[in-house]
Amino acid sequence: MVLNADVVGKRIDSGATVGRTIRGDAVTSVFAGVFGGQTMVTSGENIGIVRATGVRSRYVSTGTGVLLLLMAFVAPVGAIINSLPAPVVGATAAYVFAMIIVTGLKMFTAIDMSADRNFVTAVAALTAGLLPVVAPGLYGAFPSTPRLLLSSGVTMAALVGIVVAALYARRPRSPLSR
Repeated sequence: MVLNADVVGKRIDSGATVGRTIRGDAVTSVFAGVFGGQTMVTSGENIGIVRATGVRSRYVSTGTGVLLLLMAFVAPVGAIINSLPAPVVGATAAYVFAMIIVTGLKMFTAIDMSADRNFVTAVAALTAGLLPVVAPGLYGAFPSTPRLLLSSGVTMAALVGIVVAALYARRPRSPLSR
């Protein structure tokens, strides 16, 4: 949400907006589950696409939704899209995800890493997030539920980042870090 706002040049109150967005996604996901639909996710791919194209119009999003409905219910339209070569789709995906990474790095570089709190939180979160990638079998002996959480790099990075930031928030600041 914060990256989306940054890419489109909109200033938001991240405390209030992010919370509302998460609650909205949760309510939508519950209703989707009740009716057998897909859960709602505020998509990170939007960041890359908006950044790459510069298009920020909700009318384009509406048109895309109509196109998706046509693909679902009109077989020839779906067949045209399905005929795109896999390398084209792969290259497009790689470009979009690279845009997301660079946008995230831009946001990351705005953080004051000279402050121990920020530096240690970032290092701990990145380390925890990379562990499932560099050592995929690390949590293999764990029971299924903890293994599910621990084997997700995104989940681990988020949880460790939150815990470390919370621990630093409870710690009195030293005169040198002010």
